Amino acid sequence: MQILGLSDAERLLTLCQQQIDDYAKPETVVQNDTAAYVRFSGSLNGNEVWMYDQTVNHTTVLNPGSPFSLGGGDGKKKIEGKVVTINNSFVIVEIEGEQFRLELGDSLRQIRKI
Repeated sequence: MQILGLSDAERLLTLCQQQIDDYAKPETVVQNDTAAYVRFSGSLNGNEVWMYDQTVNHTTVLNPGSPFSLGGGDGKKKIEGKVVTINNSFVIVEIEGEQFRLELGDSLRQIRKI
């Protein structure tokens, strides 16, 4: 507190408490991050991949070459692309002309460009 100065420390604590109070209110809507809630939940012999959207409790089954449009719950932007390769532990997808790798159990937020 001495580094920040007392008035800055008190202001910071007040802002933190306000954030905590806002999140604790049931009527407070936390902004939907579609990519964080769509997960690669499984695959079957490289022939299909299961993408689970937690926002709508729905699993989409995709095959190599399948186009997809995932997420978009609560009117948010959908994530669109195409499945390139399916493996038991990862999937390669193409989004906006670029290829990405998604590991089993990861959300689309954790996708890595290759």
